Amino acid sequence: MDKKYRVIPNENGWTIQGSPTNEKYKTKKNAVLVAKKIAFKKNKPLIIHSKDGRVTQVSYQKNRIRSSHIKKRLNPKLVRNTIAEVDYERAENL
Repeated sequence: MDKKYRVIPNENGWTIQGSPTNEKYKTKKNAVLVAKKIAFKKNKPLIIHSKDGRVTQVSYQKNRIRSSHIKKRLNPKLVRNTIAEVDYERAENL
């Protein structure tokens, strides 16, 4: 089953369920900030609950593609040649 992170209320504040640490946070804002970092880093969904336990927000992470990966895949010379061909075809149609 896919792991999810949840920001849930407890008797002394807020907790991040699914987190490797069992830290407690005084404010919901602090718990959400930390949970977002963890969920983003692990590429997992984050579910945020209200004080009464209802789900208020669900955040899903998609597979992140870094620009460095894209740059490695694209051959700049091929891109320039393709652009030049398109420009030439447009010029012929004028």
